Amino acid sequence: MIFETRKQLQKLDYSIFVIKIKDDIVETVKSFKYLGVMFDEHLSFKYHVEYITKKIGQRVNFLQRIGKNLSKWTKLLIYNTIILPHFDYCSSITWHQNKCDIQQLQIYQNKAMRCILNCNKY
Repeated sequence: MIFETRKQLQKLDYSIFVIKIKDDIVETVKSFKYLGVMFDEHLSFKYHVEYITKKIGQRVNFLQRIGKNLSKWTKLLIYNTIILPHFDYCSSITWHQNKCDIQQLQIYQNKAMRCILNCNKY
């Protein structure tokens, strides 16, 4: 992966750029996952925010499905176990995202809290 400014990346000709390690050509990719963080070619971490939003959304929906018959404390324990770590891990990356991406994460946070506290949306 090459880390450059956008202006420098636009000037770069990828067809002549080849990295070899012991006669094996290293593949050029738009994004990759390393230690649970999605890196992209511009280091904007947009793919990472989409990735954690999807994971959090799946777990919040799971909590809503099973939460109807559970106590508030049990739902809070499930939230702290399977949802909160995704918000916390590399959270400093998400602080610098645009408002729309942050709102998606906030929507799932609100859904989880409404489920735990047995509150309606309105």
